[in-house]
Amino acid sequence: MKKVILIFISLCISDLLYSQSLQPNDSIKQFVDYLTSGNHLSPKEYIFQSFEKNDIIILSERNHKEIKQYELIVDIIKDDRFKGNIYTEVGVFNSQK
Repeated sequence: MKKVILIFISLCISDLLYSQSLQPNDSIKQFVDYLTSGNHLSPKEYIFQSFEKNDIIILSERNHKEIKQYELIVDIIKDDRFKGNIYTEVGVFNSQK
């Protein structure tokens, strides 16, 4: 019974400490408002707009398990507006001498 009470108290405390409510004075409010406003470019359009100003665009990978990043890259490459070269990282560090 003591374990159950301890677990319950731990959950209540963690809920209070790690709640993600968005208060008006929250530091991320401006970013949430921007994303929910709909007045922004899609990631693909943002990258193509960046090509108008820059010759080289570098897309860095996040976690390899996140498939959305690869779907975006494939979508960009398939677009008729993409005319360029692609350089990728291949291999792993532990397979080299």
